[in-house]
Amino acid sequence: MAGKRRGNKEGSLWQRRSDLRWCGAITVEGKRRYVYAKTRQAAAEKLTALLKDAQDGLPAVGQRETVGTFAERWLDAKRPSIKASTHRRYSTLLRVNVLPTLANVSLARLTPGHLQRLYAERSAAGRGPQTITHIHRVLHGMLKDATRWGSVVRNVATLVSPPAIPYREMEVLDAEQARDFRKSTSDTNLEALWRLALGTGLRIGEIMALRWPEVDLGKQGDSDNSQVRVIATLDRYKGGYSLTEPKSAKSRRTVHLPDSVTGALRRHRARQDADRLESGQSRDDEGFVFVNSRGGPLNSTNLARRVFKPLLLEAGLPPSLTIHSLRHTAITFALSRGVAPTDVAAMAGHSSVVVTLTRYGHALPDAPRRAVDAIEAVMAEVS
Repeated sequence: MAGKRRGNKEGSLWQRRSDLRWCGAITVEGKRRYVYAKTRQAAAEKLTALLKDAQDGLPAVGQRETVGTFAERWLDAKRPSIKASTHRRYSTLLRVNVLPTLANVSLARLTPGHLQRLYAERSAAGRGPQTITHIHRVLHGMLKDATRWGSVVRNVATLVSPPAIPYREMEVLDAEQARDFRKSTSDTNLEALWRLALGTGLRIGEIMALRWPEVDLGKQGDSDNSQVRVIATLDRYKGGYSLTEPKSAKSRRTVHLPDSVTGALRRHRARQDADRLESGQSRDDEGFVFVNSRGGPLNSTNLARRVFKPLLLEAGLPPSLTIHSLRHTAITFALSRGVAPTDVAAMAGHSSVVVTLTRYGHALPDAPRRAVDAIEAVMAEVS
């Protein structure tokens, strides 16, 4: 049974004799594409949609991918160019927060509304603004690549805004609290670790990755040239760990050690050598500065829960502080004492001094006053 003849470039539409279903067809990029339906009207509507997709440059039905299949392909493609920890974070965010809702949605037909509903659902499920922002950034990056690869014609994530992240004051120790913390950690097995964190502002992953060959403690009685070279960060994953490049190019750096940190590291190394001698073990081949009972690097998560939190309780410090608060404190102290932001950025391993000033501007409350006083002083000299 033949159907009404269609115009040029409108595709073909006919009823099949075998099963009486209606069939539509169009040639897209040299390939014949088909649609099927029980009625002529339904087949015509599907064919019209297929024609519109072709005119809009969208992938043909046979070439379409779902969000789920593209996400898998994208993660595989990104693996060689990003850190393993970053890849795992992307994968987890997609698997836990995105794919349960959007996995079966056609990538080419993904709309801003899909993302808005997703973010609303995640918020209702208890995900905070920071997490939803991370989800949005991953989706934005994924859809940006989808656009470059020709899988979609636009990045719909650019049309959606994640929820605003409320401002939260950075929590740091004041000078008295820092003294209390140092006192509570004195003569403990990990005194050197806490002094290193509070005295240099190293990231906890950088401290966990530190090995003795990267530590120069100078000569006994002369610690002016003592320093550590930061060349790696410790990346933990289920069942193991790896040493990866630091956070940014400028995170690979040499950091001077103050006398108190140098002394603590010397005592730490002496204890470590004595323990190995007593147990009959040779020096660990990897030579980590801070090790567990098996000679491997410490686990920072366990360290925070089993050691750091009890130390806060003992010192009478707020339990909301984290190990990262020690880094924040070190950077804040340096800036508050007038150290040039460029020097602080170099010590902290920030990618740029803009990061230092943006994140730690609270440490410079008197800066505007000092600036106008300096201008006034110059004007007084010439008046």
